[in-house]
Amino acid sequence: MRNTPSCGPFPVHLLPPRMAEMVSAMALSAGCGNELPAVTALGVVGCAIGPGINVCNHLTRDLPTPANVYVVIVGISGGGKSRNGGPLFEPLFAYQDRLRSEFNQQHLPLLKAQQKLLEKEIKVLEKQAESESEKRVGKLRGKELPSAPAEVGSFGDPQLILVRELAKRYGELAELRVQMSKPQLLMEDFTVQVLVRALSRNQGKMLIISSDARETVSNILGRYNRGKTDESILLKGWSAERYSYDRKGENGELVSEAIERCLVSMVIMIQDDKAEELVESKPLANGGFLPRTQIVFTDIDPALPSTLKPLPDDVRSNWNAFIDSLLVKYYAASRPFSVELSEDAQIVWNAYADSKVQERNDGANEAFSFRSRDAEAARRYAGILHACWHSDDADRYPITRETMESAIKIIEWYDWHRQKVVDYHQAEREGKLMKKLQELKVRFPRGFSLRDACRKRLAGSDDSEKNKKVLDRLVEKGELLTSPDDRGEIFYSLP
Repeated sequence: MRNTPSCGPFPVHLLPPRMAEMVSAMALSAGCGNELPAVTALGVVGCAIGPGINVCNHLTRDLPTPANVYVVIVGISGGGKSRNGGPLFEPLFAYQDRLRSEFNQQHLPLLKAQQKLLEKEIKVLEKQAESESEKRVGKLRGKELPSAPAEVGSFGDPQLILVRELAKRYGELAELRVQMSKPQLLMEDFTVQVLVRALSRNQGKMLIISSDARETVSNILGRYNRGKTDESILLKGWSAERYSYDRKGENGELVSEAIERCLVSMVIMIQDDKAEELVESKPLANGGFLPRTQIVFTDIDPALPSTLKPLPDDVRSNWNAFIDSLLVKYYAASRPFSVELSEDAQIVWNAYADSKVQERNDGANEAFSFRSRDAEAARRYAGILHACWHSDDADRYPITRETMESAIKIIEWYDWHRQKVVDYHQAEREGKLMKKLQELKVRFPRGFSLRDACRKRLAGSDDSEKNKKVLDRLVEKGELLTSPDDRGEIFYSLP
């Protein structure tokens, strides 16, 4: 971890009042401290507004950034994950239930009636087509068959009309069956294939919510993909990108389809053992899933049941109404609203984004693959905090400097937790580097040259400049000694 002894408790004072009230009440109700409900609450707001708000640059309105987030919360069994998740997730499930109830009462009966009529029309047309086909076969009997197959346009007029009418109704029936799928706002467990189908049916939107996501993490780690991590759809869904895929059609033929704007939000909770598998996955680190994800390691002992307090009804109802208003306005939006940074907020964000690049340029490049996403995450959390301040009027106001500063402080708090992931992968790289150095020591007891380091690919490649930077860093840390030979060439050796 970093040199700081602790990242401290979650900075609840940075949250807008309506969220801070729910977080404080949940901390008492679930006996889990502020971290768990605060992180969950921020993720839930991200779920509600993710598809419907793009945070954009001041005036130019470029760099549109969706407000969806990926959150993984790690805690021990009995640490309050389920007690915390239930009330905070409640308005998401309630919204889905309401959509499904309205669908069953208002839309499904009409769709079923249309299906019956279409199926009857198809049966009539199929019988007519069969009759026309038999007439055509009868005319061909006793005659020499053509050397080339007949084109559709060469059919007799009645048959050509029937073919076109049948094709039209087959298409209408297939579309109708898609429309008869119940509205789906969220899922708890998923495979990539199931998630893609759900996204296709739901305008490219999906929320992944779970207070016990063992199965979900196993799937991401590749349980159904021969052990290879299966996160490609999640990478697309984080950035709201286009996703193309192939599927089998009704007749077994391969059909290529595309989701024009694929957007996924995720708030999942797991225990330490599953978190360890996630953290140690090199493909998820290098491929970009872990750098895009806020991982929080809570350290809360199980609360004594006698100390738990009920969640006040007014706090619960206020939270439910707030999240529902966001879902109705922003999740359900056919197109995302643009929310600009104010001029002052833009200045703050530019400085923060520049600082991340400067960290890398100053030599902190080992963790840059993770921290390079911090500036983008700050835009997302600024959008979330902004929605907490303004509810379903968020698109009418620019994001303030104070909101952006709060978002950055929250990202830095997340970054402290994520350092555990960074440290693991950095230690892995350092271990491989030390092994190569030991092999160079055996081969060149008196010291090795830059050329030898390049041949060994000490920096992961044979690039001279990259290997020189690695050697200089090790010398500066005192892990390598240098000595020139008679010609002035530098040789390196372990102490």
